[in-house]
Amino acid sequence: MAKLLYGSINFDDLLNQLKTGNIETQIVTRKDGTTFRSVNINVWVNDTEDQYGNMASVQLQLKKEIREKGEKAPYIANLKLHTPKVQEGTANDFPKEEGDDLPF
Repeated sequence: MAKLLYGSINFDDLLNQLKTGNIETQIVTRKDGTTFRSVNINVWVNDTEDQYGNMASVQLQLKKEIREKGEKAPYIANLKLHTPKVQEGTANDFPKEEGDDLPF
């Protein structure tokens, strides 16, 4: 079953990391001819929530030469699992309509 994770990216950290030149990026061209700059990421999904209720985190990918120097890739987001609020219905929520002769 699909699960929805939500959160936000620290855009200032992302921009600052891009300015260092240490982050893996690429130019992508779509079939329609449009191009854009892509940032490679890692998404870590945990088996259990951390102390803040986060289930996953987003980490930027460093360039290979930077990784080989032993640098640690920066995290730019944490994600929480969306759990929809479910309410049970009662008979009052579904009033019987006139002409409804069904027994339920």
